[in-house]
Amino acid sequence: MHITAKCVEVNDFLKKIGINPEIFIFTILFGFIGAFFEGISFGFLIPIVKGIIEGNTFFINEMPFMKDLFSYLPNNYTNSNAKVFAILVILAFLCVALKNVFMYLTSLCSSFQVWRFSNNLRKKIFERYLSFGKLYFDQNNVGRLHELLTGYTRQISMQIKEVNNTIFQILILIIYLFILLAISWKLTLFIFIVSPIFYFSLSNVVKKIKLNSELFVKNYNNLLLVISNSLFSIPLIKSYSSEEDEKQNFNKYSNLVEQNEFNIDKKKELITPLSEILVTLLILILVGLMFYLIYFQKEGDISSFMVYFLILKKSTYSFSAIAHLQALLQAISAPMREINSIFNDENKFFVNSGFKEFPGLKEKFEIRNLNFSFNDKTKTLNNVTLTLEKNKITAIVGPSGSGKSTIINILLRFYDYENGKIIVDGEDLKSFSTKSYLSHIGYISQEAYLHNDTLRKNLLYGIGQISDEKLLETVKETGLEKLIKDLPDGLNTLIGDRGVKLSGGEKQKVSITRAILKNSEILILDEATSSLDSISEQEIQKAILSISKGRTSIIIAHRLSTIKNADKIIVLKDGEVEEEGSLNELLSKKGLFFDLWEKQRFF
Repeated sequence: MHITAKCVEVNDFLKKIGINPEIFIFTILFGFIGAFFEGISFGFLIPIVKGIIEGNTFFINEMPFMKDLFSYLPNNYTNSNAKVFAILVILAFLCVALKNVFMYLTSLCSSFQVWRFSNNLRKKIFERYLSFGKLYFDQNNVGRLHELLTGYTRQISMQIKEVNNTIFQILILIIYLFILLAISWKLTLFIFIVSPIFYFSLSNVVKKIKLNSELFVKNYNNLLLVISNSLFSIPLIKSYSSEEDEKQNFNKYSNLVEQNEFNIDKKKELITPLSEILVTLLILILVGLMFYLIYFQKEGDISSFMVYFLILKKSTYSFSAIAHLQALLQAISAPMREINSIFNDENKFFVNSGFKEFPGLKEKFEIRNLNFSFNDKTKTLNNVTLTLEKNKITAIVGPSGSGKSTIINILLRFYDYENGKIIVDGEDLKSFSTKSYLSHIGYISQEAYLHNDTLRKNLLYGIGQISDEKLLETVKETGLEKLIKDLPDGLNTLIGDRGVKLSGGEKQKVSITRAILKNSEILILDEATSSLDSISEQEIQKAILSISKGRTSIIIAHRLSTIKNADKIIVLKDGEVEEEGSLNELLSKKGLFFDLWEKQRFF
């Protein structure tokens, strides 16, 4: 019953992620045919052994199945011991050959279907990742998400492949049981009686596999977190000389993972030898029962019981198949549960798209009574109301944690909002298709998001085909021309992970060039110069000022010197609008903005 429940759980898992479990039907079908020929080969083995022992094969004319089979042959074949024996050997060989052909087809089909399943599962998970809101990725470890996408999908696929092999063993066991019943129903009935003892003797091992599987997932996730934290903060580790601490932390969880993996394998590998010991004990008891049946009950013959023993010996692994299947299903349950968490909608922070095509900004954005919080305790934005006008530069400033970037993330539809409204030319922002809306926006962030690819592909990311003439013209405008000339392969130079081969200023110039090539009417800049030196900042600021002309620009600024040309400045404090106006108006008020300005003055 427990296996049935687990099989139903796996079946539900496959259906939930949009994969039809029926893709494995051919594996089962070929496996059944292979198991059938395995049984038939033993059917021919009985008269072969009996013929060797008795010295003739004429008894086949009295055997139900053999009598009908040999009735189709000419009399000169059935009247010769040698010919009958040769035919029996050939038929047995053909059955074994066909069994192996179908076993190969089963294995081939299983591999094809399992790796297709793995590929489909990866694609489904990646598709789910892309549908989640940015807030989900803010709250989850990237290393764990990467492992779910690659490591866990492979792990589950390998286990499912082994499940397919185990199902084949169960099919063979069913065929074996039919043959065993045909040879001696009394001995087989005895096996049925003692098999529950055999099964329950292995159940404790299976339970421990489940426990270790859950511990493995827990410690593996911790190991991924350590890896992610370390590799993304190498400068921090080196500057604080904490290599030894990081190594010890890594070793701790790596050792726990090794221990869990070994414990799972140790218990899984115990099933087969333990099964063989129990089956051997069973065989010894059966020897006594056979002796009793032959010499006291005058039932059966030595040749049949020899084949009975051979089948029983071959079925040693098959007898453990049910327990092995249960162990596999337990081992797969923890990774499957982790992947299942990706396919439920809880805490995925989806940002639903509208259906209207965004026609472009005509007048203004109006943010009305906007509220937002990352948790139930603290509001990041509290009743924010402001206006962002077309073709104007609007700067949003304020102390750290005042909600500046949150407003940008909401305007970019990275975060959704429940309380308040954003009205665009009289229409609710949520009514517009996210794709059509974002096609009108160029985004330049504090961190330039660059792929480990060529400079050309980074410049044209998400834009499509642009002529080299247009590309080079834009590159000159943003000051990247010298960089391209200095690079060994020009635009086709690989720039490294996150653009590590470029300076901070060069990375930002790539972002600005990309925004210009997108030809967006709305520009959103989130502290685009905060991490640059003063010379790079001046260059980037000049480029930003150039591309802002004739566009609606919304600028988050940490350095207030970069917003001198803003048409309007909005000052936030603790998630609320504290002040707004032009630079001179705010300085004359001598309020919060004036204090921030004074703190950044250079003497």
